[in-house]
Amino acid sequence: MGQYFAPALMGRDALDFAGNLAELDRIIYGNSSIKSAFDIAWHDTAAQHAGQLLYEFLGGKNDKVLTTDMTVSLGPPAKMQADAVRFQREGFPAIKVKLGGHWSRAPAAHRRQPGLGDGR
Repeated sequence: MGQYFAPALMGRDALDFAGNLAELDRIIYGNSSIKSAFDIAWHDTAAQHAGQLLYEFLGGKNDKVLTTDMTVSLGPPAKMQADAVRFQREGFPAIKVKLGGHWSRAPAAHRRQPGLGDGR
């Protein structure tokens, strides 16, 4: 994609979001992932130009606590259980478990391992 986008964007004003996106749309239909990468870069450039952090530039505040989960990757059941226990001890409030293979065919009650979570 770079070979198509670079010549079209060279010398353009990075702060012209609408014009730059229109140029990308002219070059290629769809492909929202690559276009969003450019959009993020343009907004970051604009924030730097304004002397602000990106969240400030976008009108956000640094007054929130963000929490996240941890995902247990598919693997041998003993390793998956050990990973889940470790993530729980590390304080993750939510743990997602990838399922596949023989685990996906087992009834949910059999997949549950003792000592994890509070039963919900």
